[in-house]
Amino acid sequence: MVATAAADCETLMRVFLNADGLTRAARQMMIDGLPPATRVRTDKLHPLQGQFLAIAKETLDELRQDAERRQSEHEGKSESLTKQSEECKAAREAATKKVEEAKLLVQEKTNELNECKKLTDEIEKEHEEVLKQKVEEDERRAELDTSKAAVTSILEGPFQLLLEGKCDDDKSVTSLEAFLKEIHAEPTLIAAAVRALVVKPDSRREFDVLTISCVKQALETQLNKVNAMIDDHQFKHRSVTAEQLGLWALLDQEKARVAAARSSLVDAEVSMTIDEDSCKNAEKEVKAKSDAASQQLCEKVIVDDMIREIAGAHEAAARLAAFNYETVRLAAAPDASAPETATADAAGSVDVSMAATMG
Repeated sequence: MVATAAADCETLMRVFLNADGLTRAARQMMIDGLPPATRVRTDKLHPLQGQFLAIAKETLDELRQDAERRQSEHEGKSESLTKQSEECKAAREAATKKVEEAKLLVQEKTNELNECKKLTDEIEKEHEEVLKQKVEEDERRAELDTSKAAVTSILEGPFQLLLEGKCDDDKSVTSLEAFLKEIHAEPTLIAAAVRALVVKPDSRREFDVLTISCVKQALETQLNKVNAMIDDHQFKHRSVTAEQLGLWALLDQEKARVAAARSSLVDAEVSMTIDEDSCKNAEKEVKAKSDAASQQLCEKVIVDDMIREIAGAHEAAARLAAFNYETVRLAAAPDASAPETATADAAGSVDVSMAATMG
């Protein structure tokens, strides 16, 4: 029917209009030439019309070949992008897993550091308490040593000099008297000692000798008492000192563990940051490949549609070349020109004429 011829003409014009494989001049020639090539007054085409339709068919063949080539390229690219996308997804999953493992490691190192800090604080507190005890014991030891030195100094100094009659000055007597009072000796012994020791050895009476003997015994008793106190204190002093040194060594060791744990935590945090960056990059790669695959799919759909349109145009060109429509009327010629006007308008009013194009 006339409508079928017009529709076939319009189908060819639409394919040529949308074909990006044609130059502007070739596209204009095909669009301008198809309407008169399909306008007939008899049931046969003019040889020139047949030649033009043959050219149109050859052009469709070239467009089909180009479209099939592009379709094959798109399929290859789609397969490649799909494979790359799957690889990127696998890399993203691996990166995500590494980030989770890194987070767990950071948490583990944080807990380890906190435990080390807690233990270090406890040891440090205990060390401070023991250190205070040691200071007190050191002070007590110093007091005992001072007491011993004082007794020894009086016994070997003023008392010995007075005993041997080598000194009769009041200073020695005063020092001895003061010390006897300090150790709480009997007042009667103190008074008798002062009188007895100022007497020369060859002039001393029996009472003086007895008094001096009692003074010496009091001094030696005080010395023995101090020595006993030193011996009794020695064990406690050594025990506290050993405990303090042990805690000090342990505290130093725990501080080293804290430093090592802090260093491990920093390394774990740096590693986690690197893994997070890798995960972000992997996510970007997945998105980029996904976008590229979507774009490739869209282009493939366009090419597939073009191949289908070209196939339809081939059938239309074959019908036009045979021109064995049911009826052909003279009035069909103006109707067949309708695609020319409609398609030309759709083409954006291409105003390049055949003569200008050839020129």
